[in-house]
Amino acid sequence: MQIGAPAPQLALQAVASGRQFNLTEFRDRHVLLIFVSAYEARSTREVVIAVRQQFPEFQRLPIAIVINLRPVPRLLRRTVNNFMESAYREAAADVPPGFNPADHLILLPDWTGGVTNTYGINHSTASMYLVLVGPDSKITGAFHGQDATDKAIDFLRTLFDAE
Repeated sequence: MQIGAPAPQLALQAVASGRQFNLTEFRDRHVLLIFVSAYEARSTREVVIAVRQQFPEFQRLPIAIVINLRPVPRLLRRTVNNFMESAYREAAADVPPGFNPADHLILLPDWTGGVTNTYGINHSTASMYLVLVGPDSKITGAFHGQDATDKAIDFLRTLFDAE
């Protein structure tokens, strides 16, 4: 992923809400994409909570979690989907009153790994990838590694303070 390059399009169906998430719907605003493997999906909770504390408005900063589920055998997909829906309901209980959980908890299963691959993401390590797509649909920032929470907050503060 190169900063300034057009962000590859993605269209995935969100867990629980069933809404289709498509980057083209979010033109004219930043979108934070968090890419994780199936094994580290729960680790995104800390990042999302920290970012939402600093930037609570969905309209200002949508956050979507893309979960690479390609390694999950087809036979187990329903079970995994049920598990994700349960995790969604648990997390939705923490969404403050007045906010729509479907806007704040966007879990996007990437069953084939196609979106993850299109973004050039390799989950051979146990860390998440953060990709910030700008209002012009170009990649404005990317991070991979430990301390994702601090990096996300620092980067977003710099970005929004500059506006």
